[in-house]
Amino acid sequence: VNRPNLVYRVEEKPYASKDVLTMILSVIKQNFSGKSGIVYCLSRRDAEDVAKFLAENGLRALPYHADLSDEYRTRVHQQWTKGIVHIMVATIAFGMGINKPDVRFVIHHSMSKSLAAYYQESGRGGRDG
Repeated sequence: VNRPNLVYRVEEKPYASKDVLTMILSVIKQNFSGKSGIVYCLSRRDAEDVAKFLAENGLRALPYHADLSDEYRTRVHQQWTKGIVHIMVATIAFGMGINKPDVRFVIHHSMSKSLAAYYQESGRGGRDG
């Protein structure tokens, strides 16, 4: 994605899953408190677990994946768009058609399935310049 306002940062992923969650929580709280963002996960289970952990630690985060009802996904997307929910923890199901201008961060909990998927997911951030 060729947008000068985007900054890419690579972190070594800790081995223990609890440490990964703590690292994501720390990055968000230190750099993006109260800001809109997306945490991408490869599996639906990870999306549920990460969202639960973030919410239990004081962040407004909800999961979004294909196993959830259309009604739930619509409601959660609207809450995120309005700023009621700050963080969508999602699988690739949360991708095409997402055009929220004030997304301040995109974190990948897991590797994307492909470089094309990574490109699309990371391109959700900073659309307002």
